[in-house]
Amino acid sequence: MVRKSSTEKTDEEIVRLIIAGDVELFAQIIDRYQTKLIAYARRIVFSQQAAGDVAQNVFIKSYQNLQSFKMNKKFSSWIYRIAHNEAEFGNGFEQRRGQSEDGVLQDGSGMGRHGMRNLDEQISNRIIYLKRAPGERALFNYLSYNKTVI
Repeated sequence: MVRKSSTEKTDEEIVRLIIAGDVELFAQIIDRYQTKLIAYARRIVFSQQAAGDVAQNVFIKSYQNLQSFKMNKKFSSWIYRIAHNEAEFGNGFEQRRGQSEDGVLQDGSGMGRHGMRNLDEQISNRIIYLKRAPGERALFNYLSYNKTVI
């Protein structure tokens, strides 16, 4: 059993501090869970890239919804539930259903059944990104530049 040092904070303690305003601590959450969430998502979606996208969406959603986390519960269970839902029903679902490992659309139509909708969503997401507060854009950039590939 690995013991945490007395100075290492639990996930729940870190979340409490983030909610209190120390948003830079979210980087510790990313460091703790990024590889694990990508591996978890990889079991559900077809490609490594899709798994990375799922993990990135999970971090964005968890950051945006930290206020709804119940402090008497385990943070790990909460974030894995978000990951599962994102892989099953979010963008990971579209990628899981629509593409093979090499990224070729399975229906052969060029855009796929949901291709135009996905393109519209991507454009909308970019517009939303540009409207975000600087702190959220910094988090998004951190996630984009620190993708872990396993």
